[in-house]
Amino acid sequence: KQIRDAVGYRLANGANEMLDVIEKVAKGVIKDERGTRASVRLRAAMAWLDNHHRTQDQADIERRLSALEAGRKNE
Repeated sequence: KQIRDAVGYRLANGANEMLDVIEKVAKGVIKDERGTRASVRLRAAMAWLDNHHRTQDQADIERRLSALEAGRKNE
């Protein structure tokens, strides 16, 4: 849980930057450079955001499950 929380925190901190990358690639601001293709940066940013979303979903499911289990213990 601590590792997932740390990863989730780091992914959340970089999410805005990854959105900026996607926007800049879409607008043509980021272009292929020597050694780095814009498509690689785009895929990396999208993977970052996908992992961020998955981490949030997993944490939400765990919170809901814990609440349900706590409710059953109180019955």
